[in-house]
Amino acid sequence: MKLSLLVVGSELRIPDIIALLTDSNWGGVAGDPGWIIHRDGDPPVTTSENSTSPIIFTAEVDPEDYPLTFPTFSCDGVAFMGYLTRLADALEADLPDLVEIRDLRAALALQ
Repeated sequence: MKLSLLVVGSELRIPDIIALLTDSNWGGVAGDPGWIIHRDGDPPVTTSENSTSPIIFTAEVDPEDYPLTFPTFSCDGVAFMGYLTRLADALEADLPDLVEIRDLRAALALQ
């Protein structure tokens, strides 16, 4: 997950992450070489630990492109929202005028 989110942040693909959170027709965010973050379930993301059907987010990398010990990682909406909040904090520290950060925070607040 960390590798994929680092690429999302460095390429400023915030609109893709927002779509992953809010658009039921948007299944994932992918890039080259060989990584994807996808959602199992439809928005909105349920961040309640008592939810009957929480959304699961999974990050996968092609082990031939990235020889990681764990090429697949899954987490629930609560954890994923935490990762995205930290991503927004880091981006805001470097790029305080980036409008997409405000949009990401708004999308997170709706979840």
